[in-house]
Amino acid sequence: QAVLAVVAALLAQLWGGEAVSRALAQRISPDWPSDRDVEVHGRITGLVRLAPAAWDASMSCRYFRLHVDASSTLTAPVRLQVSVCDGSTPSLLPGDAVRMRLRVRAPWGQLNRYAGDGERWALANGIDGYATGVVLQHMPDVACGIDCLRQQLVTQVRAQLPATSLAAALLPALIAGDRSHIEPRQWQRLRELGLAHLVAISGLHIGLVAGVTWWLASALLALLMSRSAGVLAARRWALVPALLVAFGYSALAGFSLPTQRALVMLALVCASLAGLWSVRPAQALLAAVSLILLIQPLAVLSPGLWLSVLAVALILLLQALAAEGVW
Repeated sequence: QAVLAVVAALLAQLWGGEAVSRALAQRISPDWPSDRDVEVHGRITGLVRLAPAAWDASMSCRYFRLHVDASSTLTAPVRLQVSVCDGSTPSLLPGDAVRMRLRVRAPWGQLNRYAGDGERWALANGIDGYATGVVLQHMPDVACGIDCLRQQLVTQVRAQLPATSLAAALLPALIAGDRSHIEPRQWQRLRELGLAHLVAISGLHIGLVAGVTWWLASALLALLMSRSAGVLAARRWALVPALLVAFGYSALAGFSLPTQRALVMLALVCASLAGLWSVRPAQALLAAVSLILLIQPLAVLSPGLWLSVLAVALILLLQALAAEGVW
């Protein structure tokens, strides 16, 4: 077992090093001229967020990620974080193909120990550079994907509520993971109340949705099944809709790292409750982290992943202490 652990550690290190090298190789160079305009073709990924410009709060900008698939001056594929503030931007949706004229710069962060590390954040989130520019041609996507559905859901929810209300800011965040509508004063109020962490969709939300679904499904199946089947069978079959609803909610949240961790752990726990596999909670947590890092090695740079993991580990530790009568 010790030999297998060493081999696994070496393979993990090689896999992570290769992922970092590949990501750094396609990033925009720091020597890229900041006054150079380039014309690119690409496709919008993720949500299109409308927010005030950093330099002028009276000006609204659209922020989105662009996957460059063809360009005469950039080596494709390149993933850019784009802001468009010209005031004439068409209605953009995730999945739309666009032709843009951009000014591109390398990922950067302010040299401030108390501020976030912008370069590390960009590397962890797969961003190769930042860009500002204008849309020259817009080709809407015929097949609306999950991100497009998320965008339309946010638009419909906000259309039913007063634009300045707290609900119009919080519901998009809780439903689709879009926190761009929360104003600074609202963020400050949430921090004062100790509720800021509840806005980000995480394992708590996934667990609540799955738990409520399981409870309702088990009650319904118990009524539909014959008495000979027993309540235990209904509870086991109810794990299927609970897991499906949790997967759908994670998709609406954009499959963020905390939701991925929660979804993997939930799947392992459901398999254990169904009698398919016997696994302890700590093993489920370790398996979830291992699977996430196997798929996304650069997620190791994300503080959100480790905060989520440490929170679950602390809960498991307190449960163990309570079971031993220590806590």
